Amino acid sequence: MKTEFIGWYETVALPVDPEVVNQRLTAVQAVAKAVTHGELEALIRSAFRAKQQASAMTGAIRTKLAGAGGVLGEEEFRLLAAVALTYVLRANNDMAALAAAMIGTTSLSGLRTFKQPMDIPGLASTARAALTRSTRLRPVLRMPALPSLTVDPGKAVETEDSSEALKLLAAAWSKVAQALAKRQSEFEQQTARYISIQDEELNMLWWLQGGRSHTLGQPFADIPRDQRPIVLACELAEATFTIPGAASIQSLLARAGVDDLEPLSIAAAVQSISPKWLRDACPSELEAKISPVTTPLHEAFKRRLEVDGDSWVAGWASVCDIDPGTKLSPLQLADLCYCEQLVLRK
Repeated sequence: MKTEFIGWYETVALPVDPEVVNQRLTAVQAVAKAVTHGELEALIRSAFRAKQQASAMTGAIRTKLAGAGGVLGEEEFRLLAAVALTYVLRANNDMAALAAAMIGTTSLSGLRTFKQPMDIPGLASTARAALTRSTRLRPVLRMPALPSLTVDPGKAVETEDSSEALKLLAAAWSKVAQALAKRQSEFEQQTARYISIQDEELNMLWWLQGGRSHTLGQPFADIPRDQRPIVLACELAEATFTIPGAASIQSLLARAGVDDLEPLSIAAAVQSISPKWLRDACPSELEAKISPVTTPLHEAFKRRLEVDGDSWVAGWASVCDIDPGTKLSPLQLADLCYCEQLVLRK
């Protein structure tokens, strides 16, 4: 790991002081191990060189990444942010799933450039694919053996005080009770997860079999092509158990009529949907979580709801640092919307 870390420094022509590098590596590993949602946002903004920086969180995460190695320069901070994201993605846990989704939405199907020595968008895509499979595995619903009640006979014989013997028995029983409670709790968690996975699969299959949008009240085929990606992605996200979502999500969208052919303008697709529908998909309580960097599509929802007409487009494109005429294929747009919904809601 250290050799790889030094290699990244050399790739971007940063000075390599052995003592400082060791301190930086320790700090980055600590950040990656206990990263929060807000810190992921700050790391992504820095690694992607976003114009919009989360000032308070950016300062805090910068201090953490510096560790005992002294003040961080701007380029080194961006590099360490990317390194921290790399380590988070390798963790194979809930935060890795969240990071993979957030990096994917930030990348905008490769439309936003990423200038770092490692391919973070590619790593995020690989992590997401792996986690969609591993998080949907059915757990083995088998309870472990019952814990045994063990009392030290030597201590029980040595004392002539019956109350002391009772204390030994009570202590032994307390350990057994704790083990039983843990055993029962773990089994209940496995069962609840198993049921949630089954519910997710069944809900998605019934949704697809029914072929009808419950938010618009019309068949999939009757939904205009420019509205279909966003509407159907939101409905599938509603049925999803947890991040990173089902492995078959793109297949489900394709079967529901979301094609991968002629690209759609993101702004035009958002403009085509009624404000009432957008408000249901983007309620006011979510607005504080919306980011022009990691949730650019929902930033468009929010700005569309603020004005009549399409005067929102220029401001949205500016704050998101993308072209106002940016286009994605319907399937790419649907996947973006799906992931953003999970990032905001799950």
